[in-house]
Amino acid sequence: MLGRTISHYRIQEKLGAGGMGEVYRARHRRLGEYRAIKMMHAELATKQGANEFFLREAKALLAVRHPAVVHCHDLLSDEQGRIYLVMEMIDGISLADRLVDGPLPADQVVVLGARLAAGLQAAHACGVVHRDVSPDNIVLPGGEVESAKLIDFGIAKILEEGQGTIIDGFKGKLSYASPEQLGFFGGQIDGRSDFYSLGLVLCAAALGRPMGMGTTVVEAVDARRAFQHVPDAIPIGLRSAIEPLLALDPQKRPMNVERLFLAPGGDQPGLSAIRASSAPARAE
Repeated sequence: MLGRTISHYRIQEKLGAGGMGEVYRARHRRLGEYRAIKMMHAELATKQGANEFFLREAKALLAVRHPAVVHCHDLLSDEQGRIYLVMEMIDGISLADRLVDGPLPADQVVVLGARLAAGLQAAHACGVVHRDVSPDNIVLPGGEVESAKLIDFGIAKILEEGQGTIIDGFKGKLSYASPEQLGFFGGQIDGRSDFYSLGLVLCAAALGRPMGMGTTVVEAVDARRAFQHVPDAIPIGLRSAIEPLLALDPQKRPMNVERLFLAPGGDQPGLSAIRASSAPARAE
């Protein structure tokens, strides 16, 4: 694959691989710009539903225009029927890799929360629900939280009139799944499902580790039923911003989440609310 030319793009380097395909760094032959080319594994190209998976991701990404969401430039195919997504090239690390070095400072978690909430709200406004918000699917360009981007919309739900119920089984990473993804409340999925997952991501960012919300479906269901509040190790101001996202009932979660992380003026992350590096334990 290295050295091959696809349309105007010359493949230069393999960046990674997953269950559905590989991602390569490619350079536009005329413009000299770099892109990430995502393609299906060859053996999947002829399997029923595989193309639909990639088409779904392309439809999701092409619909959304926001700096916190990876940009999809084009959708290509070759004579063998393989589909290629041409996406912006992001040089950085995943949030999951960043957390190996420890938790983010509270003010950085606030910045991350405001940025990702805005990106998700832009996706939801286009009828796209990510369904797999997790540290693995958040990239920090140049390691900067301020530039964080959501990637991998491969299992996104494209909401259409009369739709919204998951009927094809669990989707997403179990430890960051919303209760609805596990069958609570009839499995009805909308943007508030992403916000629940975002709440767990922000807890992980503040703690430097996942919350421990179950490694099996049974454990995950029990953990969500038993959840009461955000850990006291997280500063109280940040806890108060995250906690509404983790309501078991989606009807009790906010739809406008970005405002939880903004200062009263509404144009900067509300850093003053989380100045304390620690907070006293809750009175039980």
